[in-house]
Amino acid sequence: MTVVTGTGLAITPLVPSAKPRKADTGYERLREMIVTLALEPGAPIDERALMERLGVGRTPLREGIQRLTHEGLIVQSPRRGRWVAPLSVTDLGQMIETRRLLEPQVARLAAARVSPSQAERLTALLGEAERLIERRDFAGCVFLDQAFHTGIAEASGNRRLVRLTDQLLRELVRYWFASFVRVDRVDRIFPHHRALLAAVVGHNADAAERLAHEHIDIFRDRVRELAAGPAAAAGQPSPNGRHPAEV
Repeated sequence: MTVVTGTGLAITPLVPSAKPRKADTGYERLREMIVTLALEPGAPIDERALMERLGVGRTPLREGIQRLTHEGLIVQSPRRGRWVAPLSVTDLGQMIETRRLLEPQVARLAAARVSPSQAERLTALLGEAERLIERRDFAGCVFLDQAFHTGIAEASGNRRLVRLTDQLLRELVRYWFASFVRVDRVDRIFPHHRALLAAVVGHNADAAERLAHEHIDIFRDRVRELAAGPAAAAGQPSPNGRHPAEV
């Protein structure tokens, strides 16, 4: 797959903070660069260059790097240093399998337990994401999409499921962004979000579980289309030197 970089898209923060901690600022800014592919998969982590680019000091930057390493977005080796985790078809396939085992049951529980305030927040998140789609702000939209799915997990009332879901989505969000930019047609995705939301807030557990399965299928089909192309069809390496089996 061709990695898209330099999109120039503005990042829309989910929850603006009046006085963010420096460590949080370093983490969030570096994560945004990785998720939106401004730092390409495989790119080395150059602390000096990142401090200047992000406008943060060494300590908050290193704290951010440590958190992102724990989340699987940065890889480190004692001999090779640190670099942005590659996008991998193998990893993606395993994450999709995990989503299929996890999220439909989470959605079922959410439909049974969602509170009025949680339903209101999910509705607001989806409405804001749809407004960002109209502005073609894929960067802001992808983070709201993540927050929406995490919000469904929170509505399940099970904090362990929330933690597992959040960890999985934090690794998947780069694939979402790449599919938004390369495959586009996000206007076809979010009506399905509306159906899933309606099932959850309507306490329809069977429909919520079924729609969660369908939602994962939609994502799977999008990333398949993302990875496909002339090079993939011919079984030849792509222009970036990677074989089609590598995302």
